[in-house]
Amino acid sequence: MALDRESLRQIVQRNCDIADARFEPGFTICVYLLKMREYFRWQRGFSYNDPLPKELVSDWLGEQESYWETLEQEEFQSMAIAGEDFDPFQSDAINARLNPHGLVYSGGYGHFCKPHFFLAELVRRETYGDTEVYISGRELARDLTAPSAMNLGDRVYLRGEALRRSVWERIENWRWSKADNAMGRCLALYDLDTDTEAALDRMSADQMHFVLWHELGEARVSALLGNDWNTMLSSLPRTGTELMVRVVRDNLADCLVTVPELVKDGRSKLIHGYFGTHSPMRRKMFPALEAAYDSWRAGGDIDELREVAETGAKHWTRVATDLISLFSTGGDPLPLLDARLREATL
Repeated sequence: MALDRESLRQIVQRNCDIADARFEPGFTICVYLLKMREYFRWQRGFSYNDPLPKELVSDWLGEQESYWETLEQEEFQSMAIAGEDFDPFQSDAINARLNPHGLVYSGGYGHFCKPHFFLAELVRRETYGDTEVYISGRELARDLTAPSAMNLGDRVYLRGEALRRSVWERIENWRWSKADNAMGRCLALYDLDTDTEAALDRMSADQMHFVLWHELGEARVSALLGNDWNTMLSSLPRTGTELMVRVVRDNLADCLVTVPELVKDGRSKLIHGYFGTHSPMRRKMFPALEAAYDSWRAGGDIDELREVAETGAKHWTRVATDLISLFSTGGDPLPLLDARLREATL
């Protein structure tokens, strides 16, 4: 039976819209407006070099928000594929039907337990040990907050177009302040002014390396911590505690895989780019890694990064297992988790 791509795209996009309508993104107003600008750019097909018409963007923003208001009580639609219906979170079963047609799909949960869906053209599949990696290109349906990568069990979804847009957002954000930081040092190594699109392609291709390494690290963490971690995380939506717990996991994943691979690769573009993606929370909770980066860029030995990662792997494993143990004690776990997180800094 032939695949109705347009009907499928409409269902996935509607589920994306329902997710955006029902779950507040939790951004500052500046970040929200930046993401809405880029969402408009994606919807309307503007290139990164195209100036966006302000009045058109303003009108569209009001229309989009009004449209989301009509969806706040809607339920996610099932996926109808060649005569079969699938729950939108049955990614494996859906991909078994879509991959032969050159498409890839994912339905999962991100920060604050917000659902994320996407449908895209499948570029290729790769296998790393027990982990299957889907690498996608042009996106046919997506939500406002489009993660560059998602880890669902032993499946990793690397979203090439979403990564490219994420890189562009970080470039735009940096240009507002032009701070002397890791992102600025990374951008100085690419000729963005001469050919923005080509430079963006090169930068995105480079950064896909450490995005993949992080997701492979996440897969190792999942095997290490088991389902108890996800049970804990799902009970903490939309709290500062959830963000800090996620940082613990990110730090552990990077100490296990990402940082050792960065050291092995050794390219300045990747190292500056990686540290340029760190949130203030990550820098606050893992200052030892930031200090090793500062030492390296001042002419120090790159092995300092590897050594900190080895120490960090033991430290963040201990913190993560402590958090799981505290969560399982019964009663209100938040005060116990918060207390452990406050002393988790390395």
